Amino acid sequence: KIYGSNGAFTILDSTNGVNRFAISSTGNISLSNDLDVDGHTNLDNVSVAGVTTFADNVSIIKSGGPILELCNNTNNTTMALRLHEGVAGSTANGGGMTYDGSANKLHITCGTNLTTNRITILRDDGQIGMGIASPTQESGTGLHIRGATGGQTRIHLTNSDTGDTATDGFYIISQGAESGGASGEVMLQQKENKALKFATNNLERLRIT
Repeated sequence: KIYGSNGAFTILDSTNGVNRFAISSTGNISLSNDLDVDGHTNLDNVSVAGVTTFADNVSIIKSGGPILELCNNTNNTTMALRLHEGVAGSTANGGGMTYDGSANKLHITCGTNLTTNRITILRDDGQIGMGIASPTQESGTGLHIRGATGGQTRIHLTNSDTGDTATDGFYIISQGAESGGASGEVMLQQKENKALKFATNNLERLRIT
């Protein structure tokens, strides 16, 4: 049985007395049970055009491994995944991921402006950059870290024995303008009361205590 009332549209299972499908006057759609598409109780290959807002959690469940795919069938364009604290469309206080199809780069972003690039991966050769959008290497593939203008660049190594505060562990430091005359120099800094060792061919060659 099909009927309408107060701007709503309903399909009624008259045998069981159950509304199977309804469209409310505001355009909301409700089903009395799971939607079966080609023998599945989920929706497969669903396309959503335009701007859509979900008012509740969205789950993708598939025993064979779900895939969330964002694509636009067009070269040289940018796609983004954004996580933030503001209203829809805000770029304040958050993070995310952006793929720049024109530059062939994947950016991991985070900051008070969520579009701030923090980590960049080059699509074609796999170079990784932190603080730099175009990482480089003399040869091979590696990690390129660039400090803020005038500041130092640091790699901080700690473990469960050293502790994890700023004065624990070991630093590899590229000194910047804040270091005065030492700008451009590199420092190995052992913060623990332990030896600094150098080894080659699995043998210790030098120890500084």
